[in-house]
Amino acid sequence: MWKSYWKVGLCAILIAVSFGAGMLVSNWHHDSIELVAQKAAKKSADNFQVEQSQIADGVQKSLDEWRQNNVIIQEKITREKLQPVFSNVCVSADYVGMFNEQTNSKSTSRTVKPSAKAGN
Repeated sequence: MWKSYWKVGLCAILIAVSFGAGMLVSNWHHDSIELVAQKAAKKSADNFQVEQSQIADGVQKSLDEWRQNNVIIQEKITREKLQPVFSNVCVSADYVGMFNEQTNSKSTSRTVKPSAKAGN
């Protein structure tokens, strides 16, 4: 009779050990799947960061070029505005001289502050 209990006990122990080993292997499998997912997410994030860095570098370069071109254009426009250019000769040379004198006097009068207020 002890032989039959011994066999039943041994079977119960084997079933418990098999169950524990199965759970352990299952945990290892889930951990490996999670590790693969983490590695894929990290690789994807690294690729995204590299792409965004390249895009940012391109935008920065184009912005720098635009700023340089904008400064050059603004300087040219400013220089063109400072001196009037008459391409058509529709007035006499005296009128051009008078116009230039008026333009110069208005520009200097704007910079000088009056010392006393005009009478009311």
